[in-house]
Amino acid sequence: MRYDFYWERFQQRQSRRKSRSETIMKLLSALHEKGEMFASELAEVIHDRSNEIYPRLKRWIEAGFVKVRKNIPFDTRNIYGLSEKWYELFEEKGTEAVLKKAEQTLGRELTEEEKEVLTFFCTHKQYIERDSMDKSIVDTICALMKWKIPSYKVEQILHTFINHGIIFAYRPRRGLILKVRLDRKYLTLLDR
Repeated sequence: MRYDFYWERFQQRQSRRKSRSETIMKLLSALHEKGEMFASELAEVIHDRSNEIYPRLKRWIEAGFVKVRKNIPFDTRNIYGLSEKWYELFEEKGTEAVLKKAEQTLGRELTEEEKEVLTFFCTHKQYIERDSMDKSIVDTICALMKWKIPSYKVEQILHTFINHGIIFAYRPRRGLILKVRLDRKYLTLLDR
């Protein structure tokens, strides 16, 4: 008899949890579709009171996925919206994202050699330095890539990527490139 009582309470608690997560998903999807919304508008979505919106979204606000601001010049109502952290969850990551962004930057599709060079830079996140003063940076890159691509093509690709800000080149006084790496904005795509 006592067992039935606890089982019923457990089932009630589980149904509440399920309805709670469904409610949160309704709120988040409404924010995703419409952007920013007042608490009263969100309350209409879940058929509840507007003063229940903040407690329901509190965990998401503290985690940084939902942002809240006041509509101060006009009134003090809360305006809810999804933060950049939320949208970052759905962005592409890794080498594919770098290749895609490079294509957008160049305004064209990358050739197979360009993809191979860029993939090489994605795997070597740190600076690639010249081996010696006798070798150029192009020779160093070709040697690390096991001479898959001729050095004159690597040089052309490297200059294109440097001119478009895809690859950062460290050049001291004389203009000789001593070391290269992916530009910072492309490295952030890899770190996510």
